[in-house]
Amino acid sequence: MRLVKLNHVEELEDLPSLSALAKGIEFQRALFNHELDTQLCEMLQDLDEKDVSEAQLARLVMFGAYALNRIALTVVQGKDEDYAFTIFESLNTTGEPLTAFETFLPRVVMAENIAEYQGSEAHSQMKAIQLYLSRFGAGDALQKATKELLVSFALAETGKKLSKRLPDQRAYMKDTFDTYKDDPSGRNAYLRHLSATATFIGMAWDPKSGSRTLKDLPTAALTDSVRLCLEFLCALNHSIAIAPLVRFYSDAIFADAGEQEARVKDFESAIKAVTAFTVLWRSSRRGTGNIDSEYRGVMLGDNNLTSMGPLARSKSSANTTDKDPVVDVNALKSELSARLSHQDHGGIIDLATFLKSARSLPLYTASRPLTRFLLLAAYHDTIEDAEKPGLIKAGKAGAAPCFTSEGWENEAHLTIEHIAPRQPSGGWSERFYADKETVHKLGNLVLAPLAANASLSSRPWKEKRILYAALGAASEDDAKSILTESGLSFNQSTEELASMSRYMPHLSALGQRVEDWDPDFIEERAEILLRLVYSRLSEWLGLEWNEGSDESALDLSQQLDEEDPDELEAITADSSVTDLPQVIQAPT
Repeated sequence: MRLVKLNHVEELEDLPSLSALAKGIEFQRALFNHELDTQLCEMLQDLDEKDVSEAQLARLVMFGAYALNRIALTVVQGKDEDYAFTIFESLNTTGEPLTAFETFLPRVVMAENIAEYQGSEAHSQMKAIQLYLSRFGAGDALQKATKELLVSFALAETGKKLSKRLPDQRAYMKDTFDTYKDDPSGRNAYLRHLSATATFIGMAWDPKSGSRTLKDLPTAALTDSVRLCLEFLCALNHSIAIAPLVRFYSDAIFADAGEQEARVKDFESAIKAVTAFTVLWRSSRRGTGNIDSEYRGVMLGDNNLTSMGPLARSKSSANTTDKDPVVDVNALKSELSARLSHQDHGGIIDLATFLKSARSLPLYTASRPLTRFLLLAAYHDTIEDAEKPGLIKAGKAGAAPCFTSEGWENEAHLTIEHIAPRQPSGGWSERFYADKETVHKLGNLVLAPLAANASLSSRPWKEKRILYAALGAASEDDAKSILTESGLSFNQSTEELASMSRYMPHLSALGQRVEDWDPDFIEERAEILLRLVYSRLSEWLGLEWNEGSDESALDLSQQLDEEDPDELEAITADSSVTDLPQVIQAPT
């Protein structure tokens, strides 16, 4: 009646004027399904809109015709609220489907009691999650971010491989949260874990703008090693690692004051162990090698190869293990080491197997972030090997630091350069191109300044080695002398090339090789680099491989080469917990 009396209702539009109805033939047909009588139209035009009786009656008839002819009510009966959400998911005020988090929020409010929700711990945790999601605009970006958040949370919470379908995610959040409907402390722990997952992803994993931070931990917790690992894992798009890292991060931020320092150290050890496992696994096989299945196995805790229980915070109904959830970095190292070495899982039983597998793979085409990480790990604190020109060896601490977050971001190490060019070129042996993978192997790759690409290009080896020597020289003067004495001309000036120089033993060593660059030397160089990588990362994982034999390495590398690179997420079959390789020792 407020509209009939010309009183404005904020959430509704005003009724059209009577004169508009009288003049609008199409309007009349749409509203009444026929045209109005001419005399009635003339009367409506002459009516005073403010007339209390006739004008209000005319507007009431107009509104009644609209309600009877233009409004349809549909009653839909579903067996539960998930059906209702699925049917009406696009009917919220934004015009976009409700995310699984948006449908979860009312459930939390109801569980806490509406009157007590504001100021509660649940309210605080939900605000932290909303803060992370608020940086994504409504629509596909918000849906994608929410789905990825809940996938990581489900793996960290119960070890579940959660799909990205909205009904599945809504059902998971409902079912897992409802297990704590009569347990306020359990609900708070659940929401704290969800909040920690969102905070870790938003501020440590993918901060979008600004620098990475470990919120609610001391500034010193973000060590250079932690930052380097985060940079690498994110560049690799290795989101499967978020769940195990969240377990240690959450354990640290909610630890008692007297224990937080130890938990922070555990988090650093955990991220280094996860990084080392990923690098050694991925660099020794084509594709991902079903690494996601290994991490899911660790989170779920079923069929672990060691005594470790589930890493997930709570056990799901599908979990058959009788072991309790545990956040123990030494147990994690032991389990990952065992999975890497066990023949039914990683199959890398010794150092010979690893070397044989990794040096034969075209790692450049498999993953560039992985290749950069391997090369930085190999180059760190090395010096030129005077007895083997072209190669490097371990030097003293501080000799040439580059395996750092600064080294990862440094322009000098930004480009992966092929020593023998990717395409056949003058001055290079045809042996490099008989197998299209040869030039992409680790032994033929080097990190070089991006700005030097124009001069390096596809030059023959005798010219390239001069450039490598200059770029890796200890000073600009040394670089100028090398370039001038060569008598060669390059795309960039001597001064420009010399300005890029800095002491980099891996480049300087290449400049010392006067003999031809050939595929045999690639194999030798790859083994040296991989041994340096192993010496760097084995400590992170608590891994102790023996040297092994060439025969065992050959057999297992052939098995690994046969893996399907497109089979990214096949679930690893149940494996026996017996007959573990004796070379694996628990970390101390």
